[in-house]
Formats: sequence, C-alpha cells, structure tokens
Amino acid sequence: MDNITHISVAVQDILAGEELTVSYIDAHQSRKERQNLLDDWGFKCQCAHCTMSDVDVEISDARMKRIYAIEEELEKMVAGEIPIDTALADELVRGYEEEKFFTYIGQAYTRAALLHSLMGNEKETRVLAKKAAEAMELEYGVHSKDTQAMKLLSEDFTAHWSWDAMRKSEERKKQMQEAQEKEAEKEREAEKEKEKPKIAWKVQDITAEDLKDLKP
Repeated sequence: MDNITHISVAVQDILAGEELTVSYIDAHQSRKERQNLLDDWGFKCQCAHCTMSDVDVEISDARMKRIYAIEEELEKMVAGEIPIDTALADELVRGYEEEKFFTYIGQAYTRAALLHSLMGNEKETRVLAKKAAEAMELEYGVHSKDTQAMKLLSEDFTAHWSWDAMRKSEERKKQMQEAQEKEAEKEREAEKEKEKPKIAWKVQDITAEDLKDLKP
C-alpha cells in the first residue's frame, strides 16, 4: 500500500480547533439505529450528531424519517408513477440543510433541480442546479458526469433533456389524441358512406320518335 494519497475536501466551513470525525456507517438513520450498527466496531460514537440532547435527537430522528419518506416519493415521481410535486423536492432540500447533511446534499439538490426542470420552473431550476453542481464538484470532482450535467442545467437549461419535459410530453399526448380522433372521424364518415342507399341511373339514347311526344 505504498504511494497512496488521501485527499479530504471540506464541504462546509471548519472552525479552528473543531474536531473532525469519520463516519463508519450510513448516517441516514435514527440515532438508535446508528448506535446499533456501531456495536460491531466496539465503541460508542461521541460525535456532535450522536451526543445531542434527547429533545434534539427526537427532532432529528423525525426529520430523518421524513427525508426517507420524501425520497421514496421522489423516486416514484421520476419513474412517472405519481404526479410531480416540486414542493416535496423543496422540503427535501430544507431537510438536508436543517440536518446539516452537507456531505450528501448534492444528491438532494440534483433531485430538486431535475423535478423543477421537468415542470419548466426556470428560476428554481437555475438556483438548485448551481448548488448541485457546486456540491457535486466537491464530492466527485469537476469532470464527473453528474457535475457537468448540473452545470449544463444551470447555465443552459433548455439544452438539458429534462427541461420542460412534462409539458412537452403532455403536448405530444394531446397531438396523438387529436390525430387518433381525426382518424376515427374519417372511419366513421367512411362507414356512413357505405350505409347510404345506392341509386342506379340508366342513361339511354333519345330518338326523333321520342321527341314527337314532347309538348312545347
């Protein structure tokens, strides 16, 4: 394991003398769940997040539960299973910010930016995409695909695949429905023509003898 370089990037301001800790587990859980997972490591975590007062822990645990529920809803929205609700995306971002989950917040900004973009909300899309790009750059680097995608969305949102996609999709559905209705109308008209009684016309030559009977 020679020649290994470890780089740490700060995602928030660090005060002089502030303790830096390393998370051994996924922090997206209640304090009780985190402590249970840490039993295998043989120590009890004493970080600021785990040593909050019981009142603050109750608030934090409730917030984490809500974050988890929102993320499940957002997955269904992206999959098209339920209608998009950008208010939930905004609530997710607030939850991450209040919980100070700055290490993971890039994903929250990204989800919120994409949902606002799908709905054609320009201002919100630009602001959230810019925050997402900055967070993703810290987490994955400036050249990562996620970072570049969010930069594109913030700078040239109309060129991004997600921009106003819901309205465009609805317009396509409407156009297809109108085309189908026109085709159905043509078929109904054709059926009406078939049902009309057929009138036979007989044309015969008129002779001079026939004209004698005609009155002036």
